[in-house]
Amino acid sequence: QPGSSLPPPTDWDQTLTNWVSDISLSGRGVFLREEATASHFGIGRTIVRSVFGRLAGRGMLRHIVNRGWQVVIVTLDDAAAYLEAREALELRALELGCNRLEPSVLRQMLVGNPESAPRDAAIDNTLHAYLVQCAENRYITEFFERNGRCFAELFNQAAIDGAVMD
Repeated sequence: QPGSSLPPPTDWDQTLTNWVSDISLSGRGVFLREEATASHFGIGRTIVRSVFGRLAGRGMLRHIVNRGWQVVIVTLDDAAAYLEAREALELRALELGCNRLEPSVLRQMLVGNPESAPRDAAIDNTLHAYLVQCAENRYITEFFERNGRCFAELFNQAAIDGAVMD
């Protein structure tokens, strides 16, 4: 309600994603237990299980029966291999979808990425998803749905905490 001094609710999905990303980037392929994680963050196991399930879908965790959730370690070689595959698939997506690209949409993306923007300015990365969408190729789409979110989370977390990948 207006005037309330209560803090905003915690986004547990983002909080746990950042936590798992930090663990992955540090090279620790540890097992996480739902009960211990819930206790650590002071939340219910249902929330943890739900978030961990989504992270498993993104390839950030593996569920191992009777062991817990194993953090998937992402190395610099993994990141380089992903970027190599991403580049090849985005170029193919551009070839497949070039006749479907809308000039007005592309102009709007240019507005979001001015050449004179400071280095630390937020950039508009929607071009990548737009190229994939215009390709209308379900296999390219599935690659980015499966891998794109995982690496986007890891790259964002590494950029926030630059010391992680030193």
